Amino acid sequence: MASTCIPGIYEPIDYEGRLLVDGGLVENVPVTPLLDAGADPILAVDLNAQSDFKRPDHIIDVLVNSIMLSIDNAARLQAKQADLLITPKLAGYSMTNTKRIAELIQAGFEAARETLD
Repeated sequence: MASTCIPGIYEPIDYEGRLLVDGGLVENVPVTPLLDAGADPILAVDLNAQSDFKRPDHIIDVLVNSIMLSIDNAARLQAKQADLLITPKLAGYSMTNTKRIAELIQAGFEAARETLD
């Protein structure tokens, strides 16, 4: 549950005395824990690599775009540490709409298949 706790939108999860939020704030493409654990090779997925930024209609859109640009820049650096990077095409999907989950899973499957081929 904590992996989807976007600050300002969802309440942090209290787990063993720690408040947890979405890890994307620190490492959107989490390769460091794999490197620290000695994993080799490193396979990573960047869910935002092929996203589009919409033209802002109001100040909330400006804030969202600003945050996403920051995350995107950090993710590019993190992704360079991966041996294999999967980048599903998710530009047409919303981060908050849960009605298209089957389509998202299929997009991830297709991206993984293309990358592994």
